[in-house]
Amino acid sequence: MCEYGGSESPRIAQNSFRVYDYIAEMPVRSKLDGLSAALCTVDLPSEPTEPITELLGDCRYIGSYDWSPDAAQGNPSIVIPGSPNMWSEPTLPCQIPPDEGRQIKDNNIYILRDQPLLPLLAAVDEQQIFPREDWKTIDFITDRNGLRKLLRWIGGAGGKGFRLDTQLVGEKTVVFNRWEVVETELMRGNMYTLNFEKAVTKPMSPSIERSAWHHRIVTYKFGQFRLMVQFEVDACLPEEQWQPAASSSEHELINAMASVGLSSQNQSSSTSATSVSSPTGTTQGRSEAFGIKIKQQGRADIPHSAIIELATKSSAGIGWTDRYPQLYFSQTGNHHMGNRRAGNFIRIDKFTRSSPELLAVHQRLQPTFKKLEEALRRLQSIAIEHGKDERLSLVYDKPNLTVHRNLTSQSCFPAEALALFN
Repeated sequence: MCEYGGSESPRIAQNSFRVYDYIAEMPVRSKLDGLSAALCTVDLPSEPTEPITELLGDCRYIGSYDWSPDAAQGNPSIVIPGSPNMWSEPTLPCQIPPDEGRQIKDNNIYILRDQPLLPLLAAVDEQQIFPREDWKTIDFITDRNGLRKLLRWIGGAGGKGFRLDTQLVGEKTVVFNRWEVVETELMRGNMYTLNFEKAVTKPMSPSIERSAWHHRIVTYKFGQFRLMVQFEVDACLPEEQWQPAASSSEHELINAMASVGLSSQNQSSSTSATSVSSPTGTTQGRSEAFGIKIKQQGRADIPHSAIIELATKSSAGIGWTDRYPQLYFSQTGNHHMGNRRAGNFIRIDKFTRSSPELLAVHQRLQPTFKKLEEALRRLQSIAIEHGKDERLSLVYDKPNLTVHRNLTSQSCFPAEALALFN
């Protein structure tokens, strides 16, 4: 969730909905901390010359989790499969106070700085939807934020740049670990994203407590690669609005995509992502996995078509070019945007993947997505060249993306988790 003009949503440490009662100010780090001089510069992919077919398809739900309210540094604890909060239609207009307090940019790196994707492995392995023998077929494991950052490099975005810590964990599987210069920031009363979310959602029955930091994990084909991607979920549609995978909305999307010139072959691969299966799986019932405490609670039967991304905006327009990839890389089909004047919310616009605005930007960004596929090919080749024993980091300072040797020997996964890729 985000306020337009901002980045991917942080959370405020304020109460159980925000996870923590108090968090301290964190020191600012340099993107080059613990790194060698640059080993090489990654060339920007060239513009595609061949006709572009739909890159993303065969999207499948394979796991989910919430962070437990008592989770903290030194005490990682998650709820599997967890549940997102449910959309609750507000009465408009409504006055919502601005967000205040100190925020955590990403709970995973705040609690597990060196192993932020370890809960992903724990949740997927525990739910047993994804076959164990298929781990070695994955090319990249990342959160959505990592893909968005690489896309900003490809697009020549400015700003403060970024760093991604990488590790080769199998014969070809590359992990992108999120890294932030600062892990907490002070809210200054000009954003409304979190209090908006609280105002328009409610706990999913039978729970009486709000979900905190619900993460969903999917796997899909992206060009020549198989990706495993984690992302935070803001909300889901009320249960009476859930639709089966082969629904009328899928046919609407096929017709809509045909209207913007995508071929029937492309329609098939694109709409396969709307048909994400949501099996409950059979959990192993463990109380701990890979050093993370596990509580068994929540629902794994939520169809992917019910997932909602929330946002707020004032009078400024929507930057769809930057915003759409957040929906695309998670294959989120519903986008609810609160329109406000100061803190007075006057209208909520609801978009779906078949909305003209999203179809137009989807078409426009196809060459950029194709360049991302080429960038991933190069990054995987670099990781394989350096091998499993070497840690590499990617650092972007406009206009260059450079590769550095990470001087730490810390693995992003413990030995028992690495065994999944053997």
